[in-house]
Amino acid sequence: MLNLKAFLEDKRAILISAISIVIVIAIITSLILFGKDKAHEANAANDSSDTSSLTVSVVVPDIITDSSDTATSTDNVLHLDVGDGKRASSQEDVSEEQTVKPTDISLNKSSVTLLKGESFTIKTTFIPANTSQIHKGLTFKTSNANIATVSKSGTIKANGKGNCVITVSCVDVPSISKQVNVTVYENESSQSSIPQTGNNGSGNTSNSGKYNCGNPLHHCVNEAGHNYLVEIEEEGCPYCGSHSCPSFYTVDKWGYPIIDPTVCPQYDVKKDPTKYCQDCGRPIGSKKGQCLQFLISAYCDICGKWVEGRTCHYHDD
Repeated sequence: MLNLKAFLEDKRAILISAISIVIVIAIITSLILFGKDKAHEANAANDSSDTSSLTVSVVVPDIITDSSDTATSTDNVLHLDVGDGKRASSQEDVSEEQTVKPTDISLNKSSVTLLKGESFTIKTTFIPANTSQIHKGLTFKTSNANIATVSKSGTIKANGKGNCVITVSCVDVPSISKQVNVTVYENESSQSSIPQTGNNGSGNTSNSGKYNCGNPLHHCVNEAGHNYLVEIEEEGCPYCGSHSCPSFYTVDKWGYPIIDPTVCPQYDVKKDPTKYCQDCGRPIGSKKGQCLQFLISAYCDICGKWVEGRTCHYHDD
């Protein structure tokens, strides 16, 4: 009986020891898991703080806000307060689909006559009227800088006697371009800069006190102008071949002598290089059936094809 009692007491002690060990293991495991949870929470907090610093940008017009607003604007970028004293900025490029490109341009003058040293500014109107400002870039080029130069803003300056062409082109739509024919006369110091009046083709100028070359058909303002006209007469009219074509003896509204080919009795608009392409015979323009000749090689804004500079390009379909 005593042996059985001792045996049971030994078993009880072993059981208590085993239970104690299990409890200790459970406590240690709980502590380990609790530490891991805290570490995850700390990492999550760090991730959250990092995310709050991400920014998305949206370009917006100038914003006028009162003191109660939480949005402010600096350099057209919207800044939004996202809490904890932090600020998010956002910026989004303006989509080209929201802008309007020009389909054509018109100029205030297609031809000008200047005395050496004078200036004239080309004014351009975009079509349609709601053309976006971002697409209103223009280039101005002269065919002969010795005769006339042109600034980036379109101001022509007369440098020397002769004729040249100023070409105005759209930067974003190279197929759109217009030309201004420039005639420059030298204004000698002994001559008045006031233009003489004429009668558009017959008789001498009515202002007999000014320069008179002696030719009753001429409207020369000075000797340089007279010499230039004599050269034109020697070359002859490209339409009728005459050396005394009426187109040589016209004047503009200020009385300056100009060469107006439309006055020629045999003027043919299809032979006019400013109206029709002399290579393919098509009208010059950007519409269907018209010929485009880019000054430099470029992609056509209408069909997307690559077009070599100064070659015929048109759309028939």
